[in-house]
Amino acid sequence: MTSVINQVNQSDMRGWGLPKLSDKGRLLRDQVRGFIQSEIIPNEALYASAISDNRWIKPQLMDIWKSKAHSLGLWNLFLPDTTLGAGLS
Repeated sequence: MTSVINQVNQSDMRGWGLPKLSDKGRLLRDQVRGFIQSEIIPNEALYASAISDNRWIKPQLMDIWKSKAHSLGLWNLFLPDTTLGAGLS
């Protein structure tokens, strides 16, 4: 997974057929990347261990990640804004 993130960092998604990101979009992308690199990747083994007996359970780690992501404004990014319309999706 780290190699994929590094590839995206290097390419900045040019050539993927995606439009150039706005300043707000770049900031959000960087925040999500930072969260993944600081919270998710270092804990992948812990998460895998937590679901090793039953992959359909929701380990406590998921609630911790959700709470941290929510506090940083990185949760439910796809939800529409009540005045501006559709969210990121």
